[in-house]
Amino acid sequence: MRRNLGMVMAALVASACSGSGSGAAGPTEAEIVDRVGSFDTSGDFTQINAMPFQSMHAAAKVNVWVSSEGVDTYLSIDPNDTSAHVDAFPTGTLVVKEMLDDTGARIGLTVMAKGGEGGSPDAGDWWWGRFGADGALVQGGAVQFCIDCHRLNGLERTDWVRGVPPDQRM
Repeated sequence: MRRNLGMVMAALVASACSGSGSGAAGPTEAEIVDRVGSFDTSGDFTQINAMPFQSMHAAAKVNVWVSSEGVDTYLSIDPNDTSAHVDAFPTGTLVVKEMLDDTGARIGLTVMAKGGEGGSPDAGDWWWGRFGADGALVQGGAVQFCIDCHRLNGLERTDWVRGVPPDQRM
């Protein structure tokens, strides 16, 4: 009996510590980087905007892509409605902002990845990242510049996401 209990406990610990990382704990940084590497070709992301648009980011224009887990939640946000509120995005959701120069060439990406509840409460349980034009991770984790900007713009009410105005969507 004691041996069986030990085996059951070992199995429970192993199952809790293994897996894809997309459960309650959210995706790992390696999983995020892997998904970001094919966001525009994998079929797992939806481009939200119809045409590149001006953003608060330093790029001339941006495109916004959202992973399949979070598309419906993302589309429920109207950034023009300052009283709007949305429930938390599903764990594992990625929001990729593709930053473009004046010619439309990609100059970088900013990424938000939703982690599990309580994983990063000061950042809305989001992982934040900046990627170069080549797709290489430049900075990731609790990127304070990103967090501060989203907080200063009152975006906690929409789970830290601004959204794309309905008239600019696909």
